[in-house]
Amino acid sequence: IDKNPENDKDEMEVDENKDNNTDKEQETVIVRLERYKTEMLHLLTELCSDSIPIVRRSAIITLGKMVSCLTSSDEVLNNYLPLFKKLSMDDQDNVRVFAIETLIQFSHIFNTKQVKDQLLYHIRLLALDQAWRVRYIAADNFINLCKMLDKETIKESMVNYFLRLLEDQEPEVRAVAISKIPGISKLIGIKLSISKLIPIISQRLITDNNKYARASLASIIIPFCYLLPHQIVIDKILSCILKILKDEYPNVRLHVISNICQDDDDDDQEQDLMDED
Repeated sequence: IDKNPENDKDEMEVDENKDNNTDKEQETVIVRLERYKTEMLHLLTELCSDSIPIVRRSAIITLGKMVSCLTSSDEVLNNYLPLFKKLSMDDQDNVRVFAIETLIQFSHIFNTKQVKDQLLYHIRLLALDQAWRVRYIAADNFINLCKMLDKETIKESMVNYFLRLLEDQEPEVRAVAISKIPGISKLIGIKLSISKLIPIISQRLITDNNKYARASLASIIIPFCYLLPHQIVIDKILSCILKILKDEYPNVRLHVISNICQDDDDDDQEQDLMDED
């Protein structure tokens, strides 16, 4: 049966109209999304300047969630980063305490150079903040903060901020910072671990006057040893372990004993560090 050419033409016109309608619908959706995004940014900007601290606190949390959904680094750099910088220096510590977790959200959209140029200064301010709760959150998230930066910046800047946290005046901050020692050691390598971390462990942390800080050290000292050459452990760390085993506080002794007979799961990582150095 021969097809009618006119029918074919009509079908083609119908398909073409459908495609045009679909394109128009997509354009309409994009335009609406951009308008909604602009309106939300405007509202967020107003909330970031609200006179009530609890509102600004919610704003900085929301800011992090919004940044995590965006894909344009230029858009974040121009529109959202200024809001973060403002809130990260808020005069209320219950606002600044949420700045660290929001800052980390920038890692998925900024490269290491952008993080160094735009955020390293604010990382330093938060890590050395006058409020202990802010420093506590900084210490608890310190490894994630380091992973946002290149190795050179970690070794030149971040390790020094970390040492300050290890000697913080508040025992809660010291305890959580101590728990990050093995993770930081993996990032900075053996040489810096020996020159920077071991002295503060053997001279300061092992005699900490807070039992919870000493318990934190006891829980990580064996995993830390796995990252070091055996001779360094014998010469520098063994005496610290023996001292921990004589601690007057039972939980301190228990923490080190519970780790002392575990298998070394980090041999490959240790070898990588030794090869690197």
